[in-house]
Amino acid sequence: MKADQRIALLADLAASWEESEIAHAADKLARAGMEAEMEALIRYARRAGKDSTEVAVALAMRRVRLG
Repeated sequence: MKADQRIALLADLAASWEESEIAHAADKLARAGMEAEMEALIRYARRAGKDSTEVAVALAMRRVRLG
């Protein structure tokens, strides 16, 4: 999948997912070394009206649980 297609997909997912799902995906992207995609997902989530603080808290809680 080309970079622009990945970003478009992430924008669609960010608009449709809950904050906890966004945090889960952001964690997976970061662990896979896909920081640009992780940042895009979070940026598009914020544009879609998602609570960025809730995403950050869910991401932190996930990382604490997983270690």
